[in-house]
Amino acid sequence: MGSIRFAHISDLHLSDPGSPALSALLSKRALGFLSWRRRRRQEHRPEILERLLHELEARPEETLVVTGDLTQIGLPGEFLAARSFLERLGPPERVLLVPGNHDSYGRTRQSETYAHWRPYLGGLKTEGSGPRLDRREGVLFIGLDSALPTAPLLATGRLGRAQLAALDRLLAEHEGDPGFRVLYLHHPPDPRAISWRKRLVDGDALLEILGRRGVDLVLHGHDHRPRSGTISSAGRAIPVLGIASASALGLGGVERRAALHRFSVRREGGDWLVELERRRHDPTSGSFERLESEILRIPVRAAQRRMT
Repeated sequence: MGSIRFAHISDLHLSDPGSPALSALLSKRALGFLSWRRRRRQEHRPEILERLLHELEARPEETLVVTGDLTQIGLPGEFLAARSFLERLGPPERVLLVPGNHDSYGRTRQSETYAHWRPYLGGLKTEGSGPRLDRREGVLFIGLDSALPTAPLLATGRLGRAQLAALDRLLAEHEGDPGFRVLYLHHPPDPRAISWRKRLVDGDALLEILGRRGVDLVLHGHDHRPRSGTISSAGRAIPVLGIASASALGLGGVERRAALHRFSVRREGGDWLVELERRRHDPTSGSFERLESEILRIPVRAAQRRMT
């Protein structure tokens, strides 16, 4: 098997809420709108997203994983704007999307919101949905929906018992599949890796499943900064990688500047070799500059070795 390439971006915050009616702000959205007016519209810049598009257009063959937060406060008009941007990223066959907490900022009819993204969500945000499973060449991409409306000042996520049980079954059914397994979601899977008010509240249940069943790589966003960790599974260390916002100017520090991660995966004997290329937006040049590359060596799962 030759190298397989894919990329990861998150937390685009690409939409402009405009001047919504007061009735649309009679909820947590009022605080989110004030935050956007005071700070977020200076941080999340459309010109950075335009440069990101240019970077991604150079490799149209790459599968693109997008881990949520395309909107600011999840208003219907923002979903329409985000749909136009998704179409610029590529067709649903290329773009694999899961929602973020800002996309589920408040309760709104799905016909006015997530319905506009349906081709890109792979069945998520429909009754009883999740996880989504997509195969691209030799990679199994498994997407989880952790986004739900929460109380003011909370940005927590939840997968729910039904989705967790479905994930357990899916991983068991594909135990011996020869493909490289990528799990992606908006929130970090470990609830202790982030503030309690931003955590995945049933993250421990997810970690228990991953510890038994195993994947090969976990990708997430949500925290607007790079993160690296591992999950232990049957003696293997599964890399867990978070990424900064794809549109951020970096007013909170260099590490918060917009980022793009590119991956190239190949199998070598009993290991997966994953080349990770980190790219970060440089406000001086206006482009996404190569920051560093590293090789992640991930042992092939025992069940997979038996089947190949």
